[in-house]
Amino acid sequence: MALGARTRTATSLALATIIFSVCVWVWILSRPEGTFHDQGGLAITLIYFPATFCVWLVCGLLSAAVIGWGKIDTAEGNDAIRKRFRLATIGLFVVGFCLSAGTLFLR
Repeated sequence: MALGARTRTATSLALATIIFSVCVWVWILSRPEGTFHDQGGLAITLIYFPATFCVWLVCGLLSAAVIGWGKIDTAEGNDAIRKRFRLATIGLFVVGFCLSAGTLFLR
């Protein structure tokens, strides 16, 4: 896989976690008031949070496998670009994790 294909795949996976978590947030926040009152909060804890976390975890593992978190191969000469994309991808996954964990604190 070329550098471009790997970085696009890793970045797409990171963006997928963010988009999925935001969609779950929008769905939860668009429900009528009182939907998650009393036992409804269990749905957030037992269904929506684990779903966002599993998507984050699977995409993170796939991205780590695709982009390779090991030593950078300096023979290709693109190590500065790779470092930048790795940092950007890691940053996007941190945002995705924060959104996933934030699901627990909705309503």
